[in-house]
Amino acid sequence: MKYLGLATVFLLFSGNVLGSDSSLDEGTYSLVNSGISYSLVGDSANGTAVTTVDGKTVYVGLTAWSDTGYYNSEMDSYTSWFRRDENDNLVRDQGTPQRWSYTNSDKKGYGIINKDSTAMSTTGYFDTSTYGDAHAIDNRRTGEQGKQDFDMVLLSFSEEVTLTSGSFSSRYRYNGQSRKEVSVIGLDDINKFKNGGNFTWSDIASTSAIEAATGHFAVGSKVDNYYQSEFTGLSAAKYWLVGAYNTIFDPGASQESDFGFKLSALGFSIDNTPDTPTKPPTEVSEPGALALMSLGLGLVLYRRKRRV
Repeated sequence: MKYLGLATVFLLFSGNVLGSDSSLDEGTYSLVNSGISYSLVGDSANGTAVTTVDGKTVYVGLTAWSDTGYYNSEMDSYTSWFRRDENDNLVRDQGTPQRWSYTNSDKKGYGIINKDSTAMSTTGYFDTSTYGDAHAIDNRRTGEQGKQDFDMVLLSFSEEVTLTSGSFSSRYRYNGQSRKEVSVIGLDDINKFKNGGNFTWSDIASTSAIEAATGHFAVGSKVDNYYQSEFTGLSAAKYWLVGAYNTIFDPGASQESDFGFKLSALGFSIDNTPDTPTKPPTEVSEPGALALMSLGLGLVLYRRKRRV
């Protein structure tokens, strides 16, 4: 007969028996395939439905924002065509992003045509124009004398998610020195956005931004004809800002990036780990020293008896 050693018996009876129930569900919000629901609310009535890998439905609302401003005769000025000096730092709703396609290509992406209205000529056929800042989601300066503006889209999910990646049909690098090109910022509330704007990005950075859900990333090479960016080290949030590198959300930023893109898709994950265990773990008490000594003595006596 084979007997267990005392050390083995000790291991069998010591410690707690614990289990884990952790799973990560993943999904992709393709703006190109699923479209956009222009809404601050992400639910079944207002959002775009996205199905995850595990078959779960998540809803996403999307809006566009920028501090590009609008023409104000008291705050802004012009000197000639395409030279604008906008000093308005207020963030405003920019309207539904526009989808852009490419000749002889099936790739598509979304950009923003900013709602700034700038005086361009007092002697021409018109005095004002709704000519916006290009058509990319960018952070370029507005003309030679303008300030740097930051375009961003706000995504409202029906539950907390973690953004994991971005896919872009176009990227525009005007400054090759910076490797920070896309800002991704999780928010704990969107109260300031609900009134249509009239706040600054600094207001959002100081009151709503989640530090653990904030990151700045480079846009890498193409995969299947779309530029890719991997978002790492972010925590979960229900609301997300995604835009061209925004130095206001990056304390100690040393340089601007002058970058733009057209957004095609975003990858995300959902942590399905229960907040509390459905059944408390069963604890197995450790045997006392006296019980172990008794067990050991019993085994010794038993073996001696067998030898007799």
